[in-house]
Amino acid sequence: MRHFAILLVLILGLTTAAALPPPEPTAPARPLRIEWLEAVDARDFPMVTVRFRLLDAEGKPPATPPPVDLVIYEDGQEVHRIQPQAVQPGPVAAMLVLDTSGSMSRQNKLAEGQAAARRFFAALDPTTPSGLVLFHHEIYLRLPPRLERRELSEHVAGAVAAGGTAYLDATVAALDLLPAPKPGERRAVVLLTDGRDVNSRHSLAEVVEQARARQAAVYTVGLGEPGRHDYIRTALVLDRSGSMSDGGKMTGLKRAARRFIDLLPSEAADVTLIAFNDEIHFLLEPAQFTSDQQQLTQALDRLKPVGETRLWDAVLQGLRTLDASRASAPRPPRLALVALTDGIDNRSSSRGPEPVIALARRLSIPIYMLGLGRGRELQEEHLREVAARTGGQYHAITDANRLTEVFESLSIDLHDDGIDETGLRWLADQTGGEYFDVRQADRLGQVFERVAVHLESTYAVTFRSRRDRADGTARGIEIRLGDLAQVDSSYKTYGLMTPASEPRLYLGALATVLVLLALPRLWPRSRS
Repeated sequence: MRHFAILLVLILGLTTAAALPPPEPTAPARPLRIEWLEAVDARDFPMVTVRFRLLDAEGKPPATPPPVDLVIYEDGQEVHRIQPQAVQPGPVAAMLVLDTSGSMSRQNKLAEGQAAARRFFAALDPTTPSGLVLFHHEIYLRLPPRLERRELSEHVAGAVAAGGTAYLDATVAALDLLPAPKPGERRAVVLLTDGRDVNSRHSLAEVVEQARARQAAVYTVGLGEPGRHDYIRTALVLDRSGSMSDGGKMTGLKRAARRFIDLLPSEAADVTLIAFNDEIHFLLEPAQFTSDQQQLTQALDRLKPVGETRLWDAVLQGLRTLDASRASAPRPPRLALVALTDGIDNRSSSRGPEPVIALARRLSIPIYMLGLGRGRELQEEHLREVAARTGGQYHAITDANRLTEVFESLSIDLHDDGIDETGLRWLADQTGGEYFDVRQADRLGQVFERVAVHLESTYAVTFRSRRDRADGTARGIEIRLGDLAQVDSSYKTYGLMTPASEPRLYLGALATVLVLLALPRLWPRSRS
């Protein structure tokens, strides 16, 4: 009976299996192909740019990136490797927001940023409207999105580093320039900055709110090291002796000190003003520190040059004032003293430079000495020694018109100590963008290409040729996506062929020339 039951189960199973429809054949994976968008661009040789798209069998960008790298080869040697990105549907309008603050003049950052911006515009699809905002402590260029990018590149190339940083205001300006979104359309703002925002009127939360309202993603690129973001408290000790009336010195000093105040991060720094001649004067209430620009500017305007020079007693007073103010700061401050003079201490301060150095070192307060004039007028060796031994800097200034530049640089050194990585990352995360951390400026170009790929389906890759001699020879280019797709092309440089670049061609050409030279001599002999 048991054997009969087993046999019955087997018969029923076979019958059921026969009644089931045959399984559907597995659909083969859709093939991919790589499409060139234009000829290989070698106008900036030895830098070479290739532009292409990755498409499926239906001619559309693949919604899911294949799990292999795109690799570019020149003459069979790998020169660049990237990971394909998932492509979002719909066109995109993009705004580039570029920091040109004074700190961008250091470590070749502005030049690398300008080159990266050009690569970004080249990487975008020709049908993508693109715009530009340039800023430092103010926004000084607004160009709404357009298809023609020559003007954008020209303005980027002409940018000069100066001033502070107001990237939040600049991002809002870029958002305002983007057109109203249409169904399925994506919009993006790409922001590059190398410092914390010290001059914006908009808050980070306001920028996020406006980006969401405008349905725009913000991609942030932080160039440099994260900052400490200490609270900075500074004493400006300024010479108002009679000699400051000569050669526009007082006018230059007021203009420069106003720039220092303009660049003051109101939530993270404050200042007191101390003036001296043969007496010492607090331009604010004694020991008052403030970031109120109007109050500080009005105090500066009251300065009038008169009397002698009592430098070292004034610096000592500034040090004591800073030390006594530690407890009143919103949080533990980092202290600094900036002292400007145009002459020697001719009012016989009760102390000389040595007590100043000793007190500054004991209190850990660096002194930044500014000497306005010539060496003999200043006792420059004393000013230089005080700055060096207290951890500050000495600036020799022979022209009062340079004072603004020096005060601007000091403000950057004191207040802009690195990027606000937390804020930049939060801005990107909250708006659907992405944060890119770039420690070295020479990596900016690659990062901007990655940003462009994230925005749309076009790939634009710039690499350095493995043969950087422009010798007129052809170089083969191949792009491979594993075993899924590949495409070939080539390009030529314009230059002189040399024995080192193409020895076989060179020797063949040389042999041909020698034969042609020999023919006139050989021809008469063959006829006789």
